[in-house]
Amino acid sequence: MAVAAASNVVSTCERIGGESQYRAGHYVHSVADGLYSDAAGVTYVEQDTKQSTLPTVNILPQRNAATLPIVGQLITARVTRVSLREVRADILLLHTNPTSSTALSLQSFTPSLTIPLHESLPAILRTRDIRSYDTDNVDPFTSYAVGDVVRAKVISLGDARAYYISTAHNLLGVAIAYSSVGSPMIPTSWEQVQCPVTGQKQARKVAQTIAENDNDQKLTQTQLPSNG
Repeated sequence: MAVAAASNVVSTCERIGGESQYRAGHYVHSVADGLYSDAAGVTYVEQDTKQSTLPTVNILPQRNAATLPIVGQLITARVTRVSLREVRADILLLHTNPTSSTALSLQSFTPSLTIPLHESLPAILRTRDIRSYDTDNVDPFTSYAVGDVVRAKVISLGDARAYYISTAHNLLGVAIAYSSVGSPMIPTSWEQVQCPVTGQKQARKVAQTIAENDNDQKLTQTQLPSNG
């Protein structure tokens, strides 16, 4: 006989426990010994009284529950405006991720850990959050351009206007940039991309997309909405 325990309301991709506490049930998956929700909704825990196994945690999805980012979550966004003080972007994808920024890896962005949003969410990247060094001398215009697809991390739920995000990590920054002729640009360094058609070079804060010790291990790009 299964006995259900008390429930909590959770967001999509929210950590709800560890593998040492529960077994993953409906709408729950495990990443790096942690258990994360696949949908926004209500948790319920079942314990089989006839067995000594760990209880099973499940999510009861709520149809009207919003899929919203949480602090510490990795996201993919598209840049919509660049100014001297900040970069504006629309959040397109949420990623299940480790809680510690030092534990980030390329695997954090694989499609199996990605949830597309039905509607984009506004985000603000402040100049001081673009990179982790020499933050007083950052130029947003040499870091990002309108249309860039960037990887970032939510650092604050912000206010009614937007979430606050950061790209101050080697794995965060521009993942896809387009040239003036619409061609995807190729990274040539951590601070530059180049159009393979025209040879034009542009400055960017480039995200690491290849494993440092394996030049053949490239990140699989997640399908994004069209660059319209």
